[in-house]
Amino acid sequence: MASDCSTCRHHRSELQPKVLDAAFDTVVAFADQDDRVYFCTSTQGPHAGQKVGTLAILCDAFEEPRQAKASELDRLLAQSAERAARALKEEDR
Repeated sequence: MASDCSTCRHHRSELQPKVLDAAFDTVVAFADQDDRVYFCTSTQGPHAGQKVGTLAILCDAFEEPRQAKASELDRLLAQSAERAARALKEEDR
């Protein structure tokens, strides 16, 4: 398994339009396909909270993904549902 942004639990990625040409800080052409852009969500290291770029790198904050147990996932889903219900109640007030 690769040890870079694509497998790190502190990184996320999103697809963004690939810029083909720009003029005077204005984008004038996009490619047909999007680029995968990596972001570091760690609070430590040189890339903390920053956009890493389109190439997956290995940074100081790299950590293997955790394997969640089914009971932990159920607990987290219950907490999420409870927060959503509380937010709905507060919104109705």
